[in-house]
Amino acid sequence: MGKKSREGPIRGLAGACCVRCRVRLEACVCDVLAAHAGEGGLATGTPLHLVLHAGEAKKSTNTGYLAARALAGSVVHLHGREGRAIVPRPRALVLTPEGRPLAARDAGRPVFVIDAAWRQARRMRRKLPALVEAEPVRLAPGPPSRYALRVGPTPAHLSTLEAVARAWGVLEGPAHREALEAILDVFVERSLALRGVKRSG
Repeated sequence: MGKKSREGPIRGLAGACCVRCRVRLEACVCDVLAAHAGEGGLATGTPLHLVLHAGEAKKSTNTGYLAARALAGSVVHLHGREGRAIVPRPRALVLTPEGRPLAARDAGRPVFVIDAAWRQARRMRRKLPALVEAEPVRLAPGPPSRYALRVGPTPAHLSTLEAVARAWGVLEGPAHREALEAILDVFVERSLALRGVKRSG
């Protein structure tokens, strides 16, 4: 393991953030992570490899890091800084809008999830060897996104945490999806409250 994170807030693009969940201090969701995922994260036999674009890393609306915190054994690969090459994983999958449908039989295989703006994600998928070599899989169609902090190109486009929740629901069972979506809902609610917006419904 690397050095322990220093205690105290870190600075994000939108102000001071919690050093553990990376969310604005006023909207910290460490309590929700502990309640739904435990201190060490949800046990999973399917490793999450989050490929996080450096431009997304400090955005207050980012959800990928929450997904990694919520699933035990997750690895975060920061893309966009020199000297941090991503090593390909045997039998790895990459979650994309294309590819074959993700299936329960895929449990246990490493899954790369790209966390970036849509155009950035497409470029990363084409250029990073670890992602090029991974087998592409997609989620089955589902309900519209419940993420209210950013507007995607279509209602079918999901936040990273939503995509991980649905994927791990397939791979590990409905309890994982429910826990991850509960974390997302509180994160969105608290983030909207900082903007003075009350979530409808």
